Amino acid sequence: MIRKLLALGLPLAIGFISQTTISFTDAMLISRLGNQDLSGATLGISLFSLVMLMGIGILLAFGPHMARAFRQDDFARLRKWFAQGIWLALILGVVGMAILYNTGRILTLFNVSDDLAQIAQQYNQGAAPGIVFLFLFVHSRCLMSSVGKPGYLTIIMLLTVPVNFLVAYVAILGFNHTGGAGVLGGGLSSSLIRAVLLISAVCLLTRGRPFRHLSLTLQPGRLDWQAIRTVLAAGLPMGVRIALSEGFLPTAAFLIAGFGLEATTVHSFALRTESLITVFTIGLSGAAGTLAAWCAAENDWVGLRRLRYGLLSVAFGYVLLVGGAIALFYPQIQRYIYDVTDAHIISMMWNLLPLLLIAFLFNTLGSCYNGFLVGMMDTRWPTLVVIGSYWVIGLGGGFIVARYFHAGFYSYWIALGVSNLIIAAYNFYRTGVHVQRMVRERLHEPQPAVSG
Repeated sequence: MIRKLLALGLPLAIGFISQTTISFTDAMLISRLGNQDLSGATLGISLFSLVMLMGIGILLAFGPHMARAFRQDDFARLRKWFAQGIWLALILGVVGMAILYNTGRILTLFNVSDDLAQIAQQYNQGAAPGIVFLFLFVHSRCLMSSVGKPGYLTIIMLLTVPVNFLVAYVAILGFNHTGGAGVLGGGLSSSLIRAVLLISAVCLLTRGRPFRHLSLTLQPGRLDWQAIRTVLAAGLPMGVRIALSEGFLPTAAFLIAGFGLEATTVHSFALRTESLITVFTIGLSGAAGTLAAWCAAENDWVGLRRLRYGLLSVAFGYVLLVGGAIALFYPQIQRYIYDVTDAHIISMMWNLLPLLLIAFLFNTLGSCYNGFLVGMMDTRWPTLVVIGSYWVIGLGGGFIVARYFHAGFYSYWIALGVSNLIIAAYNFYRTGVHVQRMVRERLHEPQPAVSG
């Protein structure tokens, strides 16, 4: 089961990492323009991330439907779900663009200064068109995962990382630091790269040999509102869960802005690091969802139990590997990636590191087991737990710790670790409930008569 998890999860993880690297690269290059540009761009990226995660969460609800149809050799039903996913990706993309084009107005509601709101607006003016390309690309890759072939885009996605760096460098800083478009250039370059990724996925699905037998078409046909409602019933809680969990830190950035420019800058560095290292778990979560859907289609409780404990092993192994590497090379990360030389900011980053790693540990476990629950179409209660953990305990607890214990912006990271622990414990318990339910169902199945 661990081998299956890695075979499906690694290509998905690489894809999500490549997507996150786009924003990570933008932030890294924009930091050369100054702390104010970085802080403003981070707020813009934070809003983009909220819109992106909400849409991805909804679209991932197509995965279990397509995976079960594929496992049952019902290709007509698979094509139906894929076609309706194209419709929903377009709808979500248009809504997302409308939100991003109003970034400045939205941020002013959080008492963000006009200067920072204007910088964030500039970034998202360039990045907004890319949200449509991103949603269509995610849905295409979701199909590839559902049929057990997520790795065919891996090389293309890896190549986009250095290409994005070169394009973003020229767009933001120009040649020899002259002629660049600054923050706006970062948003435009990210949209261009996401368009290239979508074109690659389309060519592969329509002309690639591994997918020809599916007879896919890019013409979605008639919009089936019943199918859309079915997906939204599970996908909307998923989107809310992902947006609320992964969007906690971007939202906290709006509140942390009140602690001053240095706190916002340090939080920006930690946010970019956390988003990059935890995005791998979204790939594992997607693989867990596919495997759980396959097991559910075959009523395989043994496979579900192996998946439950396999996720535990893979999650702990990943956290130990990546967490240890960050702790070991943190000075180099500060100097060569974020270009930090200010002694006070470096000290604040070191103070924040233990809290970042604790949050990373529990977030990885919670995210992996959430994928399991998605595959079982169990999304309502996990979403309610996320809402209570992040937005009551997280934001509320962070505010109380900051106000009465004078922990500053660190308070929100303390609250994040506690929230992630609660979610991880609940999701692990909930997966056990599904395994036991399937065992009971198998025990009560009528046994075939033995002839002779």
